[in-house]
Amino acid sequence: MARDWARLGAALQAAREARDITQVGMAEHIGVSRSAVQNIDRGRVKKLTPTIRAYAAAVGWPKDSVGTFLDGGDAPTASVTGDNVTELRPAEPPTGDLPLKIVHSLGEGPLLDATVISLPTTSADVRMTVVVRGDPDATPDQIREALETWRRAERHLQHLDDEDDTQGTIVNGA
Repeated sequence: MARDWARLGAALQAAREARDITQVGMAEHIGVSRSAVQNIDRGRVKKLTPTIRAYAAAVGWPKDSVGTFLDGGDAPTASVTGDNVTELRPAEPPTGDLPLKIVHSLGEGPLLDATVISLPTTSADVRMTVVVRGDPDATPDQIREALETWRRAERHLQHLDDEDDTQGTIVNGA
């Protein structure tokens, strides 16, 4: 029997979303890029890796359950408050030389996304860092709407430099 990687990705994604963990939050927790989490969610990873095992553990799947699931078994269930579920905590916002209003804003609400956009200049490396936070009391539908709004704004930011015949590039999506 062939292993169904798309089925695994969908099950892990559903378990992550049921626990209100964003792709960015999962990526930060297991120490990979957001694109690695996206590839797992979409079933694009075709071998059992430590990253997939870490993802499964973070959503509360028992050890060795991924292989069983890939071989046609049912998706494991886990209690959100169970001992085997890892608690994901947001990173502490940086302080340093940032203005107080920025430090305060960085700590408010769930992290929805973040990116760094390189702004080409002739004399220095200049970057724009964008952190997108949501309303702590937002419903899943409101969060989806906020993410769609951000995606449109992100596309616009990526193309601002095109208007000046220069090209900004994203150097690190989160």
